[in-house]
Amino acid sequence: VAHFSETAPRPASWPESLLNGLVPFLLSGIAQQYLLLGFIHRRLRSVFAPPGEVRAFRRPEATTILLTAICFSVIHIPNPALTILTFIGGLAWSVAYQRAPNIYAAGLSHGLMSLMIVKVAPPWMVHSLSVGYKHFLYQYYR
Repeated sequence: VAHFSETAPRPASWPESLLNGLVPFLLSGIAQQYLLLGFIHRRLRSVFAPPGEVRAFRRPEATTILLTAICFSVIHIPNPALTILTFIGGLAWSVAYQRAPNIYAAGLSHGLMSLMIVKVAPPWMVHSLSVGYKHFLYQYYR
């Protein structure tokens, strides 16, 4: 009969795993979507598609969506895989927000997608979701 020794780490209980795994991703997703959609997207929309004015652009909604996705992906440079994934996610979340503005839904889906990417994608591809200076440190010390 196998048993855990006194020095072996005990397995985490499911509430502990939930708090340490899922909750930080969800909170991060909501915070990032608040900045992306609640701040960047809304300001771009007010520039390119102001209410009640003649539109300078042919497709102001598409311009807003594309620029929002570009901003989101640029923030995740220099991690190439993450830059591509965030561009695609930025497009999807911007389209959804344009149709039905809900930052919490976008944030929860962002958190769940981030968790799924961390658990499914190979580490060499996403580098633990590192961006900026942290990404270069990860490259150096891996």
